[in-house]
Amino acid sequence: MTEPASPTAMSTSRWDSLRWLQTLLVISLAIAIAFYLIRLGFSMLYMVQSVNDTRDIHASAPIPVDSLDGFDRRPPALVTDTYLSQHGTLPVILDRPTPWQFTLAVLSGLPRRLVYATFFVLLLRLVREVRHSDPFTAATARRLRFLGWFLVIGVLAASVTESAIQGLTLAAVTSDGSFLFQFRLPFEALLGGMGLIVVAEVVRRGAIMREDLAGTI
Repeated sequence: MTEPASPTAMSTSRWDSLRWLQTLLVISLAIAIAFYLIRLGFSMLYMVQSVNDTRDIHASAPIPVDSLDGFDRRPPALVTDTYLSQHGTLPVILDRPTPWQFTLAVLSGLPRRLVYATFFVLLLRLVREVRHSDPFTAATARRLRFLGWFLVIGVLAASVTESAIQGLTLAAVTSDGSFLFQFRLPFEALLGGMGLIVVAEVVRRGAIMREDLAGTI
């Protein structure tokens, strides 16, 4: 009969798996931050050059499709009976944008990126703490629950902010200053956050049951 793994072997295995998970999170976060900082740096450089009128500058900013009056939602590239969704956004190219237009273009995706970056930092901190302690505790459950609610509330707030930025972008690129607020619910992120909340409750109940079992032995 196979003997059960010793606590030391199980602890070492858990440490190895969490160590690689922590390393993967650090690398992913570092690459994402570096990529965005480089993009932001180039954007700021282009904006300064645009203000100084030193070269032709272009920027891309998303605007709601609903704002395009008379827009043909079946361009020649699409087959018959195929249309563009009227609830999405399309990028517009701005030749020689003003500082305000360029700022809106840079900020268009920033809120959600900040939420995801903060979430990864908190998740990394949780993995690092679990590596050196018992993961099935009430404290771990509280951290998981906080992560879940942070993701749910954070992506909702970011989506509202980005929708407002897109509306301001539309007002900045149209001659009549039209403003259109088009909110899209981030279902994937919301499901992920609710999943973390459920896992937190499972860990909390498991910790309580283990404490009760230890008290009866």
